[in-house]
Amino acid sequence: MKTILKTSLASVIASAYILSFTGCIEDRTDFSKNSLVAEVEEEGEEIIINPNDDDDNDGLTNQEEADEGTDPKDPDSDDDGLDDGLEVKKIGTSPTTSDTDKDGVTDGIEVLGTYEDNIDPEGKVTTAGENKTPLKDGEDGLKVLDVENPISIADWGDKSAANIHKNPQTDPNDKIDALDPMNDSDYDKRPNANEKIKNTDPLDQKSFYPWIYETPTGKLMEEAGFAYIPGGFDLDGDGSKETGFWMAKYEARGDVDTTITIGGLSDFINSHFAPSTSTYVNSIALLSGEPLFVPKYDTNIGLSLTGMYGYEMAALIAENQVVGDANITGEPIKLPLNKQYAHVLELIKGNRTDYVKNGITGYDENVEEDYERAIFEISSNNRELTRDLLELKKFTALPLWWNVSNTLKSDKDKAAASANVFVAGDTGVGLEQDDFAVIIRDGDKLDLRYGVTYAEKTYNSFRAASDYLAK
Repeated sequence: MKTILKTSLASVIASAYILSFTGCIEDRTDFSKNSLVAEVEEEGEEIIINPNDDDDNDGLTNQEEADEGTDPKDPDSDDDGLDDGLEVKKIGTSPTTSDTDKDGVTDGIEVLGTYEDNIDPEGKVTTAGENKTPLKDGEDGLKVLDVENPISIADWGDKSAANIHKNPQTDPNDKIDALDPMNDSDYDKRPNANEKIKNTDPLDQKSFYPWIYETPTGKLMEEAGFAYIPGGFDLDGDGSKETGFWMAKYEARGDVDTTITIGGLSDFINSHFAPSTSTYVNSIALLSGEPLFVPKYDTNIGLSLTGMYGYEMAALIAENQVVGDANITGEPIKLPLNKQYAHVLELIKGNRTDYVKNGITGYDENVEEDYERAIFEISSNNRELTRDLLELKKFTALPLWWNVSNTLKSDKDKAAASANVFVAGDTGVGLEQDDFAVIIRDGDKLDLRYGVTYAEKTYNSFRAASDYLAK
């Protein structure tokens, strides 16, 4: 057998590659980079491969096919319904992988687009266009275009691919669907990537997972007066996107009388607050039997619960969790973190007052992209207790992500002052003073109060929140 490689003078230096020949090629996407591959049908046949030719008329020369690792004898190496040349030169998708963004939907479907009027009564998706070419099940359970010939680069022209998932705040530039893992091919408002994870069909509008507020726990939380706060963005710059959490829509209002029991104060504080150091230490041993109220978070009727010690506010929440029946309980709730206040303020920014909205700074797949809920009283001059404690002698500058415009402090006589400097000698140990300051939020204003056992009888109220939910 004789093999001839024809090259132009200009391509001699650039085309010094080894020619390899195989028998029947089972996996047409398994081609070595920078090697020209041909299929030999008969022994002794003379194969002529010109690097500058395009033997399969897919828009890529044989040399470009070698560089890309595609099959020079197959215009659609990965069988996704798109010519290799179209994927490389026009679209930017992978010519050797049928699902570039790995969201469970093949590139051909996402590039051509799927639209609401192309979903038949059985919920199956058809391609865009007048012919509405039906889709069929392909290998590995994926769905592929039911077309005999792939879409070629010559047929593409200046057409733009559909972009179903596009957020103008975070993604001003249009993207081709097959490069966007958050694309929603069947228009059920669930991203393909998440449908794949949750084992629902990203091409069947009747197959979808419930939003977090539609789950049994979510319904219970909403009935109790809580709203889901979307995550999906990196608030504190640590390189990890924050998840969502539940927060009470209103500050706590009193319902019926209740009595709480607290054991050792240090143990209680370390369990229900977040000291800036590893442990909280205070000499007070026992506090118990305090008559208080059962808090409610689903109404603004009546005055907010105020005039209590910080530990009492925390104890009220701990003793009154969201409970349904024996099989359904709500998320465990505590005093909110200072970080969660900053998180809410970030979502309110750029939106209408007191309303958090998904997609403002990131996208949380647990709720629809246009999800919006109100968190009342959080930016209206109401000071609320958090569970964050700062050890004053280790106090430093505040992180920018705290979203703070002004900082107040209280001295040992419990009088508010406008200075931003703490005097370590002013702190002490006792029922109303210790070395830790409670962080109190008033929207983007911060108030630091000496002592977690300090009670201000007029201003400070509270609400409840879950922890950040697990990923």
